[in-house]
Amino acid sequence: MIGAGLQTLGGWRLVFVFLLAYAALVCALLVRFLPKHKTAEPFTRDILRVVLARYRNVLATRPALGFLCFQAASFSSMLVFLTESPFVYMQLYGLTPHQYAWAFAGNIGMMALFNRTTAWRLRRGSPPESILLTGIAVQLSANTALAAMTWGGALPSAAGLLACAMVSVGTQGFVVANTQALFMEFFRENGGSANALLLATASLAGAGAALLATTLHNGTAQVMGGMMLACTVSGLALLSLLSPQVWRRG
Repeated sequence: MIGAGLQTLGGWRLVFVFLLAYAALVCALLVRFLPKHKTAEPFTRDILRVVLARYRNVLATRPALGFLCFQAASFSSMLVFLTESPFVYMQLYGLTPHQYAWAFAGNIGMMALFNRTTAWRLRRGSPPESILLTGIAVQLSANTALAAMTWGGALPSAAGLLACAMVSVGTQGFVVANTQALFMEFFRENGGSANALLLATASLAGAGAALLATTLHNGTAQVMGGMMLACTVSGLALLSLLSPQVWRRG
């Protein structure tokens, strides 16, 4: 919404001016308020061996890897949406940048709603496995409906497509916190390396999915719907293969 307002005021260049100013402000605040630490030790081969050994330990913990894979796949689904939705919404459906901003805000609102639902269910004693499976079911349903609409021939109604996309993206409020909690419980003594690998894997998978969506882009909404469903299905398959305990405990 801020970006749409800035574009209206001064064009797309003003958006990048704002981002530059924002980054400079963050850097200044970090320099001013971030606690000072001792000088870092030299990076040696011994340190590299320790780091690699920790990553190997994480990757050797098979029951945890399903959660890593599903978070990466779910994040990839969202990145496909972020890559394709500007074209789909503004070119195919004729939304203005300001209208697109409001449509995008709906995704964030749905994500916040599902996040609060997660917190409420945790307070009521629901295990994170159960909440995660709820999120998977909702995301799979939304992406299946989205793929069916976009591959059904005619351009689907804007309301139906936007609703499915909002629900799909919103399920990050179910997925992220619970996959992270279930993954990290395997690494009480190696949490830093495990968390770094979890986030790096999600980022790399998301970037790869976005690149593939760009490569496959064909001027329709089919790539968005098809790839979002493919991401969810592949993540679910890997979760079931690597971490089958989620079904028993959920």
